[in-house]
Amino acid sequence: MKQVIIETERLYLRQFTMADVDHLHELDSDPEVMRYIGDGVVRDLRQVTKILETLIEKYREDRSFGVWAACTKGDDNFIGWGALKDLDQTELIEVGYRLLRKEWGKGYATEIAKALLEYGFDKLKLKRIVAITHKDNIASQKVISKSGLIYINEQFYYKTQVLFFEILAEEYSKLKATSS
Repeated sequence: MKQVIIETERLYLRQFTMADVDHLHELDSDPEVMRYIGDGVVRDLRQVTKILETLIEKYREDRSFGVWAACTKGDDNFIGWGALKDLDQTELIEVGYRLLRKEWGKGYATEIAKALLEYGFDKLKLKRIVAITHKDNIASQKVISKSGLIYINEQFYYKTQVLFFEILAEEYSKLKATSS
């Protein structure tokens, strides 16, 4: 049984299971997908299996936060993932996403990011959500900005220099009110 965490118009986010190992491997072994992620190194099946085991273990610790498989409604196709999680072992909560290359340019990343912000602020009552991206990842910067996060500065996370964005609960409420 799939545990749906969040639904959008076209997608749902659910908990990963070990049956997703091939999907996650397809995602993390694509050099273009991994280009702006940390050191840009692709992951082999063994590494992906270990990552997946860790993600699933974290669900037992806290069901509120995590990395969730993103799937299309209707056909249940895996397209990537969305996340609300701690930022590089800090107290900050980060919104994140990663999509299969064939799913780029369809608006899915923005749809996921906006749904995760709504979940974080409306359901979890978070006060602040942050996002980071590589300075050369223009597409991700656009997603983050379209989702309402504001550029703050450059910082160092996950062993690399990144652009740091944030949105506060009050700003999110105003943004939501004006877009309704």
